[in-house]
Amino acid sequence: MIDYKFYLTPLDRPSSVYHLQTNPIDGYRSSFYFDSTERLMSTTLLNDENHVIIRFLELSSLPTDDSLEMLTTDHRASKYFYREICQTIELSSPSMNLTSPLMIKCSGPCVYSKQFEYFAFNINNYLYIYDCQTFQMKTSLRVPIRRVTLSDVEFSNENPNLIYTTNGSQFQQWDIRQSNRLSSLRIPVQCSTIKCLRTNANSLLTSSFDERIQLFDLRQTRKPLTIYGISSNQANNPHFTFTIDNQTEEFIAACSQYHLVHLWELKTGRCLNRLRCPIPSHFVHTTTKSSINSIDRIPRLAIYHPEYTRLNRIDI
Repeated sequence: MIDYKFYLTPLDRPSSVYHLQTNPIDGYRSSFYFDSTERLMSTTLLNDENHVIIRFLELSSLPTDDSLEMLTTDHRASKYFYREICQTIELSSPSMNLTSPLMIKCSGPCVYSKQFEYFAFNINNYLYIYDCQTFQMKTSLRVPIRRVTLSDVEFSNENPNLIYTTNGSQFQQWDIRQSNRLSSLRIPVQCSTIKCLRTNANSLLTSSFDERIQLFDLRQTRKPLTIYGISSNQANNPHFTFTIDNQTEEFIAACSQYHLVHLWELKTGRCLNRLRCPIPSHFVHTTTKSSINSIDRIPRLAIYHPEYTRLNRIDI
């Protein structure tokens, strides 16, 4: 995302930059969600505080009758297409009517349930859950938080009726079928990011601003199964990010405040490597992000730095 517009750069041809065709709502605040099935979703807030535009986009290398071609200045580049569905929905929370449009903030990115039954987004402490097919609201939750917005939201991979939230100091599980709107599980743990495991429905990973990652079993939540720590003595790094290898779920990679990447084995917690990002030393911005995947069981890292505006791919 650059200036609230979506751009795509293939790793095998980094000189080819694609972007969506001009859309009048692109100038509004947007948040995008990406999924490995090559589908993505965005919510765009209107100036009217009671309405939200929901945008579904599906990427493809083949055109259809209702698809649009992605634009690029590279005439040699392969063609990519996308199909878009837009829907305006009206928020039902009475508190929204008392909220200044300047105070609206989406916690983005939005989240899907695994089979795309539901999607959820947060505005001003309310978590809205909608049906993906009908665009009708399933429920709304008033989530207690300390900050302006929730830190993170995730659906359970096993049960689409379970959704997880964190406010930075407490992990909560909600069952959207319950009428009392009370969380069904609470874990008092420093937690800023949540990632659910596909290979084990009862396990999930959480990260916190103190640059620690913890593996929890939701059936036994007294203490984490494994802690993956970075010895940087950083107590409050809101830009700390981590990612898991989605192909095998065997590796975890995390980027610290000092642009150091750590790589661990998920099961054993053993640190496999520690390396410095290939970024010039005079760049001091802390939002360095890493992603990871496996090729023939060998982890491969991609590292991005916003001030460096360059994507580096590293084989480990």
